[in-house]
Amino acid sequence: MKKSKKKRKSSAETQADDEEGDWHRVAYTVFVQSPTGVLRITVNSDVTTQKMNDPAEYMMNKTRKAITDKINDYGIDCSIGAGPLFMEMDGYWRYLWVYAEREISNDKLASESKSAASRKGHQTRAEKIEAKEWEIGDGFKDAAAKHQFSLR
Repeated sequence: MKKSKKKRKSSAETQADDEEGDWHRVAYTVFVQSPTGVLRITVNSDVTTQKMNDPAEYMMNKTRKAITDKINDYGIDCSIGAGPLFMEMDGYWRYLWVYAEREISNDKLASESKSAASRKGHQTRAEKIEAKEWEIGDGFKDAAAKHQFSLR
């Protein structure tokens, strides 16, 4: 039988893990009409995205590059229709990032409120058990009381 030891993390490693664990993946999905059908282009954020000074611009540039690469492969002209609007103006991309940040914030708030409600419920159940008088057939409040009773 082989025993394995867990490697202890230093505080610097733990802090780095916490920072990486706190990011949320944001995915932009762009649909482009081509002669053969609709192309679906998905661009995902990564850990470095939210550390950038301007994550909206980073995702805008990353998405524009993915669109340009894909449409060049299919020979699609992006200078007609709404193409120039999204490929040259950055207002839509900034709004899209702000919307993603708002959704992340709402998810965090909902998670925290659910966690707080769960903690409160646990505390009230524990208080009820501690305040309850002992009845025949009930368990003991703690191991010491059980041990004391078994000595009789």
